[in-house]
Amino acid sequence: MRSAFAVGLHRKEAMNIFGEAEKSVRRNLWRTLFVLDRFLSTSLGRPTAIRESDCSGDTLLTGERAPFPQAPFPTAANASFTSPNAVGLEASVRSCHVVGVILEKVYSQRKISTKLAQEIADDCKGWPKALDPSLNHNQAHSASPSRGIAILHVNLLHCHSLILLTRPFFLFLMKKKYTNPEDVSQRIHVSRMEKFAVACVVASNQTIALVQSARDSGYLSQRNPFVL
Repeated sequence: MRSAFAVGLHRKEAMNIFGEAEKSVRRNLWRTLFVLDRFLSTSLGRPTAIRESDCSGDTLLTGERAPFPQAPFPTAANASFTSPNAVGLEASVRSCHVVGVILEKVYSQRKISTKLAQEIADDCKGWPKALDPSLNHNQAHSASPSRGIAILHVNLLHCHSLILLTRPFFLFLMKKKYTNPEDVSQRIHVSRMEKFAVACVVASNQTIALVQSARDSGYLSQRNPFVL
């Protein structure tokens, strides 16, 4: 990541000397590092190494379309902008943006409120509609191995972002029920948290279903860090 910063992958201005194909490869590389950074921060509890405020132009923007059908040199992620790798990367960046917000506003502060959780959840509502139809989890059972892995990664990241956001409410209610099983004095307050706790369980079940589908289809890697 430090090397990427050094060669200016995070700055749009540093790409002006390159052709369109090279620009696309550099953007794909930077976005891949962005996803890796958020994944490692979440998994290992480390501070993020990439701040979105340090990026300029369209280096992390999603929704772009390449001005060329194919790169002039062999690059799997750039061979077709409509390939599972390309659209999967775009969706992963959107999920990792949400993960970064959750890490900054919830876990780094070590506190959360239902109001803050609702604000973040509202930002996540458009994710399913923005997802390319080819990456819908319902298509996982009939997908090719390459598209199946893209579907798995993309949807797991989305589920994981939901779990990160809602898990504190789930754990709070579990502890409250265990320590004070007969206490109903704060029922109104608790009910505001219940929908987030339920969302945590739903996202967890969806995670299991996604992995099971990939296993049944025969393309689940034995050492896939995103799955583990």
